[in-house]
Amino acid sequence: LAGDILRNQARGGLQSLPPQVLTFVKMAALNGTCAPVPRIRTGASAVVVVLASSSPLSSWPDLFPTIVKMLGTA
Repeated sequence: LAGDILRNQARGGLQSLPPQVLTFVKMAALNGTCAPVPRIRTGASAVVVVLASSSPLSSWPDLFPTIVKMLGTA
């Protein structure tokens, strides 16, 4: 449920948040994609997709390196 709420908030525009809060949300969502609970992984992944598609990828420069690193440890 929390993932759905955050995803919906992200669609509404988290860009108005202070940069350090937005950075925290991005990293928490990425970390959540590795959670042992499937529902958490699903919710976190949905948040990552919404955040990545709602702004230029240049505003999240560590997105792809982090994903590649996660794939290497999976």
